[in-house]
Amino acid sequence: MDTQHLSILITLGTTAHLTPARPDTHRTNWSLNQRALEELHIGKSSSSPEEVDSAAQRLNHEIQIAYGAATTHLPAPTCRRWDLPPCLQRALQHKRNLGAAWKKTIGQAGEDWKSLHKLRRRLTKAPAPVCPLFTLHPASASHSIAIHHAEVEHRVQEFLSAPIPPLLGDYYGSSTETARTILRLPKRKAPGSKRIPTIAIK
Repeated sequence: MDTQHLSILITLGTTAHLTPARPDTHRTNWSLNQRALEELHIGKSSSSPEEVDSAAQRLNHEIQIAYGAATTHLPAPTCRRWDLPPCLQRALQHKRNLGAAWKKTIGQAGEDWKSLHKLRRRLTKAPAPVCPLFTLHPASASHSIAIHHAEVEHRVQEFLSAPIPPLLGDYYGSSTETARTILRLPKRKAPGSKRIPTIAIK
């Protein structure tokens, strides 16, 4: 890009690039044009506005004819390589190619996002994403941690495989059942300051 503006160069990620001038589309022989203008016959003086307008139009027409006779039109260029640096030209051409391919193949994709994503990867030739394979709790490389994990697994296995120990006594009551039983006791009070029920003491 033929610019020294630092902000533009930073935004586009490029450096100063001096491009050649645009090729001429026509070439004029000004010496021949000057001789043709000198030979123009303006005519007599005009006495009315209509004659002035007519003379002006005729003079303008003669000037255009003289300019056209002295001008040679060159063949139109087939490309515009002078407009942008090569890197931007390739990027724009790649974008145009992708747009054309997308219009041709969009009918092959369904309405779901998976088919659209698959079509985009096929057009851009992007590799399929690889999902990472990992375990929930990866083993540590430390030898001491590995021994600790093995010991924990062994203790858990022993606990799960051990038989259930028998309960002590004929009846086992939870703390909730004990509290409910005390509340259902008669309201007779034992002597003393705490006045605990006699049955509870027994």
